[in-house]
Amino acid sequence: MLRFHLIGLSVALLIGTLTLFPGSELPQCYLYANLGFDKLIHLSLFTILSITNLVGFTKQYRYRLMRFNTKLVVAMLCVILAVLTELFQSQIDDRTTQVADLIFNLLGIALGYLLFRLIYGKELWQA
Repeated sequence: MLRFHLIGLSVALLIGTLTLFPGSELPQCYLYANLGFDKLIHLSLFTILSITNLVGFTKQYRYRLMRFNTKLVVAMLCVILAVLTELFQSQIDDRTTQVADLIFNLLGIALGYLLFRLIYGKELWQA
């Protein structure tokens, strides 16, 4: 069962780890600062998080309740992680909580759902 969740757990761990870095330790992207490069990273990470967890939860067969409520379970877990990462950032030096970051996290989750539906079609979407 764990094999289906390794990638999703790895992405969640990556997001959690990046959240804990002080702002002074993160690379400065002055070239992309005005283009919203930070928001693109938020969007991308949470898109990957939602897709990998949707696949993992859909393919596992051990827990029937999670298999047939996959979309709800993954949405709740991703939203919780999105909110917690923004809240934790307020506790780290040189980091702040930004509503825009949370919005892009949530947009990434929604984009992940859309891409999952487009890639895997109806057979896994209805599971």
